[in-house]
Amino acid sequence: MAGFRSEYPAGFELECMAGFVGIRTKITSADAIAPVLAALSTNTLSKIVIGWVSGGRSFALRLIPGLILVITAAWAGAISTSWSS
Repeated sequence: MAGFRSEYPAGFELECMAGFVGIRTKITSADAIAPVLAALSTNTLSKIVIGWVSGGRSFALRLIPGLILVITAAWAGAISTSWSS
């Protein structure tokens, strides 16, 4: 749910779990990829909805392709990394 507002709180929480901030519970970087991408995806979805509602159709048609390109590239990078390991 943190990703709907901002991906940063979700990312910080995952950094804590991965041990970057010194919490005892640790997850690997590979285990953190899916939750980070999930937060980024929900944040992207909220940007699409807010862009459409606040900027109208014309703005949304310029905004949405860029957002989809970025999130697709992030997921593609994660998938290609998991295939190579």
